[in-house]
Amino acid sequence: MEPADNPEERAGVDDDEPDVVNDAEPDVEPDVDTVTVEAARLRADDRVGALIVLGFTALTACGLWLSFQGDGAAGVVGWLFGQLLLGVAFLQWFVVLHETGHGVLFAGRRKNVIVGHVAGFITLIPFHAWQPIHQKHHIWTGWQDRDPTTMALVPRQLSGIEKFIINGCWKTGVPLFSLLYRVNNFWNVPRLLTLLPRRAVQQRVVLNTVVMVLMWTAVVLVWGPLVVLQACGLAMVIGFMLQEPIMLSQHTHIPLRLAGDAEVAPFTPAEQLPFTRSLRFPGWISTLVLLHFDAHELHHEHPNVPGWRLRALDRRTPNDFPAWTWMRQARAIPADVFLFSNRDRSGLDV
Repeated sequence: MEPADNPEERAGVDDDEPDVVNDAEPDVEPDVDTVTVEAARLRADDRVGALIVLGFTALTACGLWLSFQGDGAAGVVGWLFGQLLLGVAFLQWFVVLHETGHGVLFAGRRKNVIVGHVAGFITLIPFHAWQPIHQKHHIWTGWQDRDPTTMALVPRQLSGIEKFIINGCWKTGVPLFSLLYRVNNFWNVPRLLTLLPRRAVQQRVVLNTVVMVLMWTAVVLVWGPLVVLQACGLAMVIGFMLQEPIMLSQHTHIPLRLAGDAEVAPFTPAEQLPFTRSLRFPGWISTLVLLHFDAHELHHEHPNVPGWRLRALDRRTPNDFPAWTWMRQARAIPADVFLFSNRDRSGLDV
């Protein structure tokens, strides 16, 4: 199967929806064409999608239950464990948002949209903002100043206060970048209206944003701010902390192109591999927690393949790093260098 001529089809999003280092070389590398043919057979399965949603829902419910059990020391321990489980669930719901945005968690569009809205509510990302922005990300990966999710990291001179804040947060693990990722890419409505010129898409973005604000306001008013904080305050921070290095690993500190004012064409999915990085987590984490969201190169090469099926494509990609090693190395780099430079300029092999 040849890559789609339409960049929107290559991005793995239905056009009817709004604008979604090897440490050991394998003995035999599967032929790329063979992998592409195999990828065409790997499609969504509603039964697996339902099991994934049920499993993530069960973990969420368990975390909430533990967060409200007992008093005293035992109650505190239960609450902490519950918040940890909810933090993991928070990350998992982000993966669900990603899968539904591509329309690959379920075979039918309606199911993906419904579950996508639920995941968006939990992860604080409006689904109708996520889907078109993520689609543009897949179209423009490699062009740093055209990809809406990497535009903010185009190299520039930072002020002293900017360096102090971002370096301090990166060094201490404060998930500033998870927060800014949401605010700048999915809650900055004026920017979204500029990036998404189609009026129907703009209307969906505004409506979804307003409804999410009203729903979270209603939750706080009905249960009270203290109960909401007890239920999910720490868990959201943990979720942000878990998500941050995974998200930043995917395209940060990799040499990307700058288009400037020139007319440029998007890179094809196969051409996007040099601009993408994968992390290699232990198998059970990659499968049960991340649905292979860490196999990011394979995802960009085959965005229409469900995440849980990506590892069936038995192919090692060029920018595949052991997860724990890469994260330790990345944390050792000052954030202003890690975020606003790349390994060619810094000389750091991460």
